[in-house]
Amino acid sequence: MDASFFPAKIQFLRNVRISTNSVVFRYFQIFKESCISEENFRRYSKGFGFFFKFIFPKLNLSKKRFLLITDEWTSNYYHWHCFALNKLLVLKEKNLLKDSLLFLPKKYQTYPFAFSSLAKFGIAKNQIVFLRRKSNIKVNEVALVEASRQDPHIFRELRRTLTQNIKNSDDRIYISREGQVLRFVENEEEVVALLTKYGFKKILAEKLSYQEQVEIFAKAKYLVGPHGAGLTNILFMPENSCFL
Repeated sequence: MDASFFPAKIQFLRNVRISTNSVVFRYFQIFKESCISEENFRRYSKGFGFFFKFIFPKLNLSKKRFLLITDEWTSNYYHWHCFALNKLLVLKEKNLLKDSLLFLPKKYQTYPFAFSSLAKFGIAKNQIVFLRRKSNIKVNEVALVEASRQDPHIFRELRRTLTQNIKNSDDRIYISREGQVLRFVENEEEVVALLTKYGFKKILAEKLSYQEQVEIFAKAKYLVGPHGAGLTNILFMPENSCFL
């Protein structure tokens, strides 16, 4: 793949600490590139509140490079795919995944989609270092990817990586938010009845495993559904597919 598709800047920081919310700091200096916004950077840099919150250190005996792809938002399904994996792909294209450790907050242990998607990049579980709440870990070196723009070429490569060995099809899918409190279809029975006439199958994404979601959407030629996190799966759909 043309390296120009990956304009994101990779910064290598040495002898720094990573807090459990993925912010990088050294003593009382916070690296703005690891913060999700200018506002958060200013807030964390003011006083000592940030450093007292993440005061508990974790011993790190490894001399390997750490990779940082998370931030304070990437713990949900959408941001994980569109930002964290975006950064991981940049690191992969620079051949930085091998012989490196991946930093993740401990809460990611409860996210099946994280392990499943990382495996498709060749990241083994023993490469992942988890950090508990309100703590930090000192690392010899961390590769920090500054937020890259949403390049369609990156998303095509992400799709290729995540949907390997899945053949395209012409499936028709209706993704339902049945039972959700927000953004549900009030007359869903009528909608489903109409779509069924045209060969659509109703699914509830939250009831499916990660791999099932990948396979279903990778084979979907047509998709209908209301706004919600499940629509992140559009990422897996083949080119020239349609969404309503």
